Amino acid sequence: MIPPLRVIAVASMLATLPVLAGGCGGDAPEPDRPPRDRRSEGPELDPAMLEDPAVRAFAEQAATFLELNRRIAPLEVRLADGTISEDETATWRELDARRATERSRLNAIMYRDGVSGEQRAAMWWVMHGRTADDAASGDQGEDDTAPASPDA
Repeated sequence: MIPPLRVIAVASMLATLPVLAGGCGGDAPEPDRPPRDRRSEGPELDPAMLEDPAVRAFAEQAATFLELNRRIAPLEVRLADGTISEDETATWRELDARRATERSRLNAIMYRDGVSGEQRAAMWWVMHGRTADDAASGDQGEDDTAPASPDA
């Protein structure tokens, strides 16, 4: 005799429950990440390009983006460690939306026709907090609030 369809469905769900529970555990270690290399550190920068007029103009355009990064950084720390309040979450959402808009605007400037690869690399570094003063002093120049990935 063939069991009713309902019994088969329930039995199938019960059989997959241990598999699902084992794969969703919060105690599972994070998978290994590939080692960071030169590419993951961002494009190569000719520090002289930070003095390029187009890059200097871009740096002025990026001021709002950098300020948003500075303001959102402490909220992202609290978001990550689970101590963020509802009001702070609302503030984070608003700042993150504004930052995304600014990032899109700046990317449009970086990738428009006539921008050289060297200028684009310098603009990327500007978006990540690097200044001509940092390059002259040999400092890495990245502020703690800047994204660590070129995809950010």
